[in-house]
Amino acid sequence: MRAFYPGGFYCDALPTGERCILYQHSHIETHLGRVAFPAGEAFGVLYLRCTNVGGFSFGGQPHDRNDVNWQWFPSDAEFPAVWAPHVTNYLGVSPVIFDLTGAFRQNDGSAGSQGYRYVAADGRLVTGDETYYSPAMELSQWTEIAPDLFIGQSHPDGTHDAAWVWDRGTLRLLEPGPCTFIRANRSGEAVAIALSKPEGAVIFQTTVAELRALPVVVVEPPVPPVEPPIPPVEPPVEPPVAPPVEPPTEPAVPPVTGVPMETERGWLIGPGDKAATVHANGHVSFDNIVLADADLLEATPVASMGDPPRSGVVVRPVPLPDLCLGADATKHTPTGNVCAQYYGKAGDAGNYELWTFGQWPSGIVQAVVEYVEQGADNGRQWQAAGLTWVKQG
Repeated sequence: MRAFYPGGFYCDALPTGERCILYQHSHIETHLGRVAFPAGEAFGVLYLRCTNVGGFSFGGQPHDRNDVNWQWFPSDAEFPAVWAPHVTNYLGVSPVIFDLTGAFRQNDGSAGSQGYRYVAADGRLVTGDETYYSPAMELSQWTEIAPDLFIGQSHPDGTHDAAWVWDRGTLRLLEPGPCTFIRANRSGEAVAIALSKPEGAVIFQTTVAELRALPVVVVEPPVPPVEPPIPPVEPPVEPPVAPPVEPPTEPAVPPVTGVPMETERGWLIGPGDKAATVHANGHVSFDNIVLADADLLEATPVASMGDPPRSGVVVRPVPLPDLCLGADATKHTPTGNVCAQYYGKAGDAGNYELWTFGQWPSGIVQAVVEYVEQGADNGRQWQAAGLTWVKQG
């Protein structure tokens, strides 16, 4: 059974019928009815997860706060429905989950930048980092449903434009079109799958046997390019000798580099084509959401700043103008976590927060941070990983 919820975003569901779906700037829809956002949350609660152990409950990450995660409990004979805060000092992608005992678990940073993907049958919390991509299965952001049965985003063409099931070496199609934040929960042979699409949320109530009977995906191998015929070689034509050119009386104007820009608003796109979001606690995450839902950034050129003084562009999140976006590639890149090199810094920018914007011949505008490494190697230039700038409008 496939149920479509137009306009729904983050969602989760259980094989016994419980569900929770975020409708941005409106409410959260559950099988029990509408639930209003916690006080002070205008956008809503993100990365929803639910449980029915000890009674139905769900929770997620706030959009407008940075010091708690939220958990909702329904009303009963003694108490009304309530949102309970869980104090945290870490926010990121999928930072909360319920374990097999129904306990609310939070990522304190030890689970990695992608938070929690699913709970294994033995109770282990499986992280998003360790399930980010499997070249053997050609799946991204995958979840194990049963032995030799997995679900995730399609990967071969890099567009992630479908939800695929990997069944003992055979790929099967569950849902076409861009599918993100895929959640799978199993109870016996029953399986519930919830996922987000640009047009709304989709929830499947199915079984292991039905998933193994889905249509097979045929991945066409890439067509090799056809080499054009080699034209015959014409004998070279000697060019006429040009008269000597008199040197100019004025010095030549050096070529213009970079991208001249006034204050502009837009988004920086990073690893995996995800939009950069700077949180109030200085943490930077790359969320796989459409640009219209991502926080805007403001890029402003400065004439001179830093130590030693240099010119550049300061990038600040529009909702948090006291922070500026920076990067430190040499500190974090060896860990393998590319996203961790980006951060938000309060106050003025320094060498690590001054960006340089340049444009490729294709028209793509790239932003990089260059800074000076101090010490015995004083004066050596390092360069952080680049981000792509998408101008608003």
